[in-house]
Amino acid sequence: MKNICLKSLTIFVIFSSTLFAEEAPTVKVAEAQIQELYDLYIYPVSLESKKESEVYSEIVGVIKEIKVEIGQTVTSGEPLLKLQHTQPEYSYAPFSVKSPIDGTVAAISKKTGSRVQQGDLLIHVVNRKDLEMIFEVPESELNLLKKGTKGEIEFRVINGKVPIEIKGISPLVKPMSGTALGKLTMTEAELSEEVKSRIRSKLYPGMIGRAKFKLNFRQGIAIPKEAVTFEKQKHMVRTIVNNKVIKKEITIGKEIDLLVEVTTGLAPGDTVVVSRSKYLKENEEVKIDKGEPGHE
Repeated sequence: MKNICLKSLTIFVIFSSTLFAEEAPTVKVAEAQIQELYDLYIYPVSLESKKESEVYSEIVGVIKEIKVEIGQTVTSGEPLLKLQHTQPEYSYAPFSVKSPIDGTVAAISKKTGSRVQQGDLLIHVVNRKDLEMIFEVPESELNLLKKGTKGEIEFRVINGKVPIEIKGISPLVKPMSGTALGKLTMTEAELSEEVKSRIRSKLYPGMIGRAKFKLNFRQGIAIPKEAVTFEKQKHMVRTIVNNKVIKKEITIGKEIDLLVEVTTGLAPGDTVVVSRSKYLKENEEVKIDKGEPGHE
């Protein structure tokens, strides 16, 4: 009877360990590869009109008639409004205020019947057909950028990226901001006339874009950013060797889009864990998911 009980217990223990044995964690991996790397520099860009004019009152008077509306296209010399002198020496004569440039009425600062003084702002006219792109360059990056450096720019209202190059950078650094003024121009040679026209039709003074420049091209190792963890003030990755987890300390460089440069700690061909189904222990055996690397 005693022997029977022991055998039953042994069978139960074997059955239980088989039933409750933990399945190996599943991991998604990526291979560390040598590839072309670069440093990405991004700058906000503002669109400004090359031609604009703020029209001021040259006399003391009263606005008798406003001839234009906001958004209206005007030509140089076209009457914008009529002022009437309020001083007897001018016999209360009317005075026509004309647009100094071709453009579009952007703002009207006064109303009909308003009394104005000499120097009061009346109307703001801008020419949106001739725009320039302005950006600020930090003094620490002035040695990286120069006239002719090529890049691309994005605007929310435009699908896709537009090629650009630096038109010029001021040698004067503003003490308050620590930046120098730069100007960009679109390099539209490879764009069709239809695309050029579509781009210009959607751009207005005051819009903000993002200019991107890829600089300092080099060969190096890069891996997905999600493969890197920060533990005890160190950057770490989990590599897979013979289906087992080996933790490695690495040194990282610049981030490039969804990748991060690894300067030391990895060799080409090393397999790194990008995502996992559970916490991984050192030397733990894992199951590799053959699909595309993903997030946890």
